[in-house]
Amino acid sequence: MSNQANERIEVSPIALAQAWRAVGHRIAVIAGSATAFLSLLQHTPVHVASFRGALVWTAVLTTTSLGAWLAQKTWNAPPPDPTPEDS
Repeated sequence: MSNQANERIEVSPIALAQAWRAVGHRIAVIAGSATAFLSLLQHTPVHVASFRGALVWTAVLTTTSLGAWLAQKTWNAPPPDPTPEDS
């Protein structure tokens, strides 16, 4: 059992980005629908509540997609070169 605990799981950057996007889609739907629902509870017109929900859905989806893209691009990036000390 200790061998399994010390084993490192290798995850490819593509698999990580796909998982991040899938979670992001779910979060976007939850956030957008919750925003629209809360807007309706405040007695706003349906078209305003729908627009608010769509805006939140778009913002969350864009943010998580950008995060997935950045994670995929920076996963195998070389480490920065150490700066030489001026002596």
